[in-house]
Amino acid sequence: MSKPRNAMQRYHYKLYFPTNTVLMCCEFFKNITNLGLTYHAVNQMCEDPRGVIPVPEKADLMHDDNILVEFYELLDNSGRPLGIMQKALIRVKHLSDTKDYSYLVAREGFIISAWANDKGDEHRLTNNNGYYQPPKNNGLIAA
Repeated sequence: MSKPRNAMQRYHYKLYFPTNTVLMCCEFFKNITNLGLTYHAVNQMCEDPRGVIPVPEKADLMHDDNILVEFYELLDNSGRPLGIMQKALIRVKHLSDTKDYSYLVAREGFIISAWANDKGDEHRLTNNNGYYQPPKNNGLIAA
């Protein structure tokens, strides 16, 4: 059964990232020339219960201390990965001494969503549904 056009596969760093993730990240950030904010992101950044969330620069999103938490890869009409990162959730650690800021960014350069977390708040992944995990072969994870 074919996947609908613009279908995506979702990955989480605690479960699985494909071997070409670094290449997808490079292409993703190379594609972004200017950052913009959606209306939704502006509201979230101004109304976060932990305070106003700063608007990052592109360099802030690419900082070495960040965590690429999850990303979405485009699939072709047959459901095969295209090696194109469509959205990335990045946890930025260096903008505050007390908080980390998470930004969901689209490849077009728009911040779609944002929220703050306390530095010590390491979310547990409680639900694996919706994230891609490679098939297991004889107890080994496929490469």
